[in-house]
Amino acid sequence: MDLRTSNMLACPTCRSCFSPDVNQLIKNFTILEAKNEGEKMFAEAEAKFAAEKPKAAPLADSEAPMSDKMVLGKLQVLQKKIDASLAETSMFNEELDDIQEQLETTHEQTSKDLKDKLELLYEMLKNR
Repeated sequence: MDLRTSNMLACPTCRSCFSPDVNQLIKNFTILEAKNEGEKMFAEAEAKFAAEKPKAAPLADSEAPMSDKMVLGKLQVLQKKIDASLAETSMFNEELDDIQEQLETTHEQTSKDLKDKLELLYEMLKNR
C-alpha cells in the first residue's frame, strides 16, 4: 500500500486501522524519506555536474557571506523540523507504551476471569 496516497492506513500484521494522528505521522515520515531520497539524487547530480563544469572566479566577495547566511537560515529551519519530528516521535512512543500497558492489563484481567470461571466450573462438576 502506498502510504502517501491512502486515506486510512492499516497495520500489516493485524489489519486494524491506525488513528488519523498516527496516519498523518506515518505519511509525514514517508514523505520526508522520499524528499530526502530526492535531495540525495539531486545533490549527486549536482556534484557530478560541478565536477564536469569548469570553475569560474566568484563575481564578488559579498556573495559568500550572503550565501552563508542563507545556508545558516536553512540549517536552522531544518534543525527545528528535526526537533519537532523527534518530539512527535517521542509522543508517539509514549502513546504506544500506554497502549501496550493497557493491553497487558486487559490480558491479565481476562486471564484471571477465565481462571476463576474454570475453577467455578470445576467445583460445580466436582459437586455433582
